[in-house]
Amino acid sequence: MPNGSGGPSCQRALCRQRELRRISPSHPRTNFNGRRARIMAEVWTMIIEMRTYKIKPGKRSQFLDIFGSKSVPAHTEIGMKISGPFLSVEDPDTFFFMRGFPDIASREPMKAKFYEGELWKRELENILMPMIEKYEVVVVEVPEEQVHWSWAHDMHEERVRPGGVDIAALRALLDELAELGRQHDARETEHSRRMLNVTPETGQFLAMLVRATRAAQILEIGTSNGYSTIWLAWAARDTGGHVTTLERSPDKAAMARANLQRAGLADRVTVREGTALDTLARLDGPYDLIFLDADRPNYLAYLGRILPRLRPGGLLVADNVVSHAGELREFLHALQNDPGLDTVILPVGNGEALTYKKP
Repeated sequence: MPNGSGGPSCQRALCRQRELRRISPSHPRTNFNGRRARIMAEVWTMIIEMRTYKIKPGKRSQFLDIFGSKSVPAHTEIGMKISGPFLSVEDPDTFFFMRGFPDIASREPMKAKFYEGELWKRELENILMPMIEKYEVVVVEVPEEQVHWSWAHDMHEERVRPGGVDIAALRALLDELAELGRQHDARETEHSRRMLNVTPETGQFLAMLVRATRAAQILEIGTSNGYSTIWLAWAARDTGGHVTTLERSPDKAAMARANLQRAGLADRVTVREGTALDTLARLDGPYDLIFLDADRPNYLAYLGRILPRLRPGGLLVADNVVSHAGELREFLHALQNDPGLDTVILPVGNGEALTYKKP
């Protein structure tokens, strides 16, 4: 893939690179094609590149086939870790993946080994680069002592993880809830009664962020039936963390508790009922990661109560920022114009705003 380091590929005006320094969990510290993902390794990693690609019309299938069959194996042979691809629901020609390195010192030598190798120079560069319309690279630095990334998951290859979680049963439950949610929402005419679950792609993305940052205190605004909560709690079990989730509907809160019990994750979650604005006022924090997926007209009001409760170096993830960009224009403007924040829009699911609170 293009190197994203300001070299010849970036000089072609295809690439925009940003760096988010230190995602640290201590204080004064589409359409997802899941069956194509694989468990590659569990790795202590300091540098993560979040890479978004816009492919020229008609080239997506060819690009992804070559990416999966040749580029990914070449990366992993060198020691880099690849998670993805995540395909955008809004734009089928846009996809997102993550590339990881063991530490700062190894990043440039590993990239050089890939881009100076025969496979890239003699084959992949000439095939892949002409298919790319543009791309963006966000570089995240994570403290070595805190990072533990379980790279992308085909959970059918693993039956039970330490801690007693039955992976196959949990995957089946998530598939069941996703399908039931789709069927329910297709029938239900009242918006407030719909489940409005995140996409499976977004669920996995959230779990990856929790694991990558070793988030211990996690806040979710908008529980619904607990689908996204299960993704967060599953990862929180791996990090020793806890999820607090807010839901205004007593019926949905009861449904979420039952589903968390089925998932074997009820001990990792506190479900709090009531309007989110009122409940937020009673929460102290700080939280390592906050996920916002509630009533969109209140996103801007939520932001005023979320940011004081997000620790310095913490992450805020806001859902639906691409699918409902017009409705969330003021909210996005507030995120992108706050000097204390760094925000990037990722084409995951319905579009995620990933915001880093600067220390």
